[in-house]
Parts: sequence; C-alpha cells; structure tokens
Amino acid sequence: MIEKGMTTNTQNATGHQLTSAELHKRQQEQVTRILAPTVIVVGVTDPANIGSIFRICDAAKCKQLIFVDATDINIRKIKRISRSTSEIVPYQCISSDDLVNSPGKFPELVAIEITSKSTDVYATPLPQDVAFVIGGERYGIPEHILQLCAYAVHIPMFGINSSMNVATSLGIVLYEWHRRFRTSQGGAFKNWVGVTTHETQNHPRLRSRT
Repeated sequence: MIEKGMTTNTQNATGHQLTSAELHKRQQEQVTRILAPTVIVVGVTDPANIGSIFRICDAAKCKQLIFVDATDINIRKIKRISRSTSEIVPYQCISSDDLVNSPGKFPELVAIEITSKSTDVYATPLPQDVAFVIGGERYGIPEHILQLCAYAVHIPMFGINSSMNVATSLGIVLYEWHRRFRTSQGGAFKNWVGVTTHETQNHPRLRSRT
C-alpha cells in the first residue's frame, strides 16, 4: 500500500506528465538550428495524410515540403489535422515536369519506397543533405520520378501486411536521419551513427563523401 505523499520507484523513473507551459518551455529549449531534409511528396491526395505529413515535418524541423501534382492543400481539414503546422512549415507546390526539368535544384533524391533494388533504411548510409521522396497512397512514386532518385530505401516489415502508411513511413525515416545526424552538445554533427565506416566506404553512391 502506498501512503499519500509517497512516490514509487516507477514514478521516480518515469517522471510526471508535463503541463502545457512545461511542454512549451521544453520545446523552446529543444529547438535546433540544424534543419532536417527536404521532403518531396508526389501525388498524395488524402487530407489526413497531408496534414500528418505537415505535422511530422514540423516535429523533425524539415527545411521545406514540396508537393508534386498535389490537390489544394489550403483546406480546413488539413489545417486541423496538422495542428496549424501547415502555416509554419515552408512548402511549395510544383508539377512533375518542374521536378524532372530541375535536376540540380534539389539535394540528392532518396526514395522511400519498396522496389526491386531498395535497401533496408537501417542498414543504408543516408546523405546529410538529402531530399526524401514519398509517393501517393495507392500507386507510390511514379516510375519517371523514381528514376530521378539516387536509390531507394524501405522500412522492414515483420507482419503480414506489405506496406505502411505514407506519413508513418516518412516519420520513421526522418527520425532515423536525426538519430545519425542530430547535433551533439558541442554542436558538431554525429556522422554515420549506426553505420560502420566499411559500409559507408563501400556504398556506391556515398563512397566519395567519406
């Protein structure tokens, strides 16, 4: 029996629920000057997914969101689901032709897609300066845009289902990028955390970067 005023070891280990004021203060202290990758969204039409993508990109502090062949994103449902992060995260809408005809305008493109040659994201070196490409809910990344990407990574699946929600997949990959590249206390990048030097040196796309 726990008497009033006493705390358990579990409570000491887990802490307490933060108030709104405490959360706000913590978030201000967490804000980093280092921006996460650009995210290119191709053909995503579901407002719930678009809103979730905005929210994830704000949480990861992405440089910008680029919507390719998108529907109108200035609708009330997206703003509600994104918790108004659609007004915070920089974004632009372009056509697929703009993307295809501007090869040097964006960082190296890496597809988040299961393909015949995609590799496990947890075992694949990721560039520091990168634009992750995600595709629509039904058809994924169109072939002509997939061919613009340096390579493709996928998230390992351990259940019966063969795919994962596009916004969820993006969040997993962005935080894996952060795990490798977020700043240390001294402000320097922690490069290649979780990826060995051997893997980096032998990756065909990134060999010259080491």
